[in-house]
Amino acid sequence: MGLLSRSYVAFQSIILAQGGSRFRQNFLKVARANIIAQAAPLAAVPILTRLYTPADFGAMALFASVLQISLAVVTMRFGWSVPNASTRAGGAACIAMGIIVLLICGTLSIVAASFGKVALTFWEGYQPLSPLLPLLPAALIAGGLLELLQAWHIRMADLGPVGTGRITQSSATLTSQAICGWLQLGATGLAVSSVLGTVAATIYMLKRSKVLLSELRRITGRRVATTWRRFWREASASTLVSLVNAATLAVIPVLLAHFFGATEVGWYALMYRLAITPLSTLTSAISQSFWAEAAQLVRIDAKRLEAIYLNSSKRLMWVAVPTLLVALAGPGYIGPILGDHEWHEAGYILAALGPMLASTIAVQPLTHLIVHRKQIWKVYLDASRLIALVAAISTLSSSGFSIYIVVTATSLIFVISYATLFFLNLICLRRAVQRQIVPGQLK
Repeated sequence: MGLLSRSYVAFQSIILAQGGSRFRQNFLKVARANIIAQAAPLAAVPILTRLYTPADFGAMALFASVLQISLAVVTMRFGWSVPNASTRAGGAACIAMGIIVLLICGTLSIVAASFGKVALTFWEGYQPLSPLLPLLPAALIAGGLLELLQAWHIRMADLGPVGTGRITQSSATLTSQAICGWLQLGATGLAVSSVLGTVAATIYMLKRSKVLLSELRRITGRRVATTWRRFWREASASTLVSLVNAATLAVIPVLLAHFFGATEVGWYALMYRLAITPLSTLTSAISQSFWAEAAQLVRIDAKRLEAIYLNSSKRLMWVAVPTLLVALAGPGYIGPILGDHEWHEAGYILAALGPMLASTIAVQPLTHLIVHRKQIWKVYLDASRLIALVAAISTLSSSGFSIYIVVTATSLIFVISYATLFFLNLICLRRAVQRQIVPGQLK
């Protein structure tokens, strides 16, 4: 009975996110919500592959790539500075600056989308993206605002609304996908569903951000100007980091579309989604919880932050290895699960993604160089990775290698990049520890 009692208490603490440190509680809140938010879409994939073709998923992947790159700049990443602000009012002022930039960029995107719709008709491999571009402005504004709201709750170390927002987004997206698939709207239906899901999550987060809205009402023009002078360099560096990182992920489907076609891009996009959906349950929960903790500990107890980083890295390695094995076995089970001969070869794409997925789990969740004011290091690293990816994909594809070899090469480039990133984080942490230590005691 004692064992059963202890097991019940442990299970209840996970479900209710009670007990332990604030880091643990925040992690459990987000992880619990992510499990709920992502379980249904993952289970629905075999249904969606019967409602949409690989080419539909390929066109949607191109739209998502354009959106991902655009989201990197539309708020100038002022949201990244919110957890670093010394006061609540300062954090709200960063949000205000992000909203101002977002509205300007959102307006410009309407013109850009109209021009791009015409221009894409002449670019080889990108024609399927053309009918989706009119949805880009709405996706940008909703997505940018959602990221800013999430940053506020990270600063407040209150990740419950972030998790519930993800559930709302997932539910709205999945419901819309089912309806649009039944109506045979193809790639347009997938894009519309994505936008509707983001809008639903944004509305929910706004309702849960009353403190922020109250702070924003008190923001003056002078405070906005002060915030701009204080954070514009940091925001610019963060934007560059985000842009290069987004381009690194987006360049793969974009180049595959040029050298292979929408069907192959659809294989890549869905396999990446199948793999990243369950993994992000873990990685995003750890990432946001670690960020909330790191932003405070780096100033007051870097030694403890270093210990959390190393211990968490070891635990993540135990998750990375089984993930690699599951991915490598992809050719044996992907075809039967998706139930269509068009999807059979996608299993080999999943196997090729294995090394990248494993290294992503092991390193990415704990990467927050911004709290050390060293995000420029990540710019250099991501820029180098982007150049390597473009060179590898272009050279191998032009030489006639199969898409499986090309994806494997990109996967190995990510492994090298993440290994380097791990040691850069470790260097920053140890420097922070040295700054806080005086003979015999902590400062």
